[in-house]
Amino acid sequence: MSDYIDPHDQHEETEEQVPRKRFRLFDSQREGRGVTKEDKPITPDLCGFFRSFRRNFSKLLSVNLLTVVGNFPLLFAILALTGLFKVQYMTPAGGYFADLRAMMLLDGALDPATMALFGVQGVQIENSAMTTTSYVFFGLSLLTFLTFGFVKVGTTYIIRSLVRGEPAFMIADFKYAIKRNKKQAFFYGMVDLLLLLLIPFNIIVLLETTGNLLTSIIFWFNVVFAILYLFMRPYIYLQMITFDLKITKIIKNSFLFALLGAKRNIMALLGNILLFGLVFFFIFGIGGALLFLGIALPLVALFSFGSYMHAFAAWYKIKEIMIDPQGLDEDAPPELSEAEAE
Repeated sequence: MSDYIDPHDQHEETEEQVPRKRFRLFDSQREGRGVTKEDKPITPDLCGFFRSFRRNFSKLLSVNLLTVVGNFPLLFAILALTGLFKVQYMTPAGGYFADLRAMMLLDGALDPATMALFGVQGVQIENSAMTTTSYVFFGLSLLTFLTFGFVKVGTTYIIRSLVRGEPAFMIADFKYAIKRNKKQAFFYGMVDLLLLLLIPFNIIVLLETTGNLLTSIIFWFNVVFAILYLFMRPYIYLQMITFDLKITKIIKNSFLFALLGAKRNIMALLGNILLFGLVFFFIFGIGGALLFLGIALPLVALFSFGSYMHAFAAWYKIKEIMIDPQGLDEDAPPELSEAEAE
């Protein structure tokens, strides 16, 4: 008799013929999970955002690392602000100590009331002063003006690929985007960083000095301009890496997109406010054990997560208005001509 067993006959065996294994944890013969179903296509809505965000979570951590490493000169400013290089000294706590001391020396005011006030004003507290090293480190941090635009263009190119559901090659795509857009990235990056520093500074200063109608008008103008510019930024960089346009036309288009995509832009802005607010809450609100988490988030995820929110809101509006109606190929290389973009 032949020893051959038909494989089809093996599958017809009943459960009584094949003994069950009670413990199947290390059973190498059990069936696996099989091939997973194809990922659902990403839709340009809130559910699509969270599905896309979950799918690209680990890659966004790498994008954030590129952002931090690429803008490494900022670390010099952080080191200078930590106070490691400052000189500690003791100084009177009262603001009127110097005036009282001058009165006592010049007028000989040594009555009990003046002496008591002099004692209160003369309470010593510890203070610190910046050193030459601190100023050198702040100067080195200005090198960020040279790197900011390059890093922003490179990371925007990667994030655009993630939003579109395309494969992203971190270093190769990063270098490619910078090479293709190096002039606009360099010059506009400096302008962009300058605005990001000046706008909050103006708002803070005006908030402390607002007291009449003119300063109130200037204050609210800065607030509105800050919101509008935050809406425009993702459109500026996305157009920069997608179309061959002059920077003036890119800014003009971005202004229109900021208005046309107001609903999506507001949602992205609220998400960023929540994200940055969480970091400040960990650092200044709770502290303690969560202080490390507040410090680690910017280094690990904060910048890429915020950029992804804005890019997801902006890209589909660009695709809807500038690509789809003209029948342009979304997968075309980022050197589409100015005539095609128009």
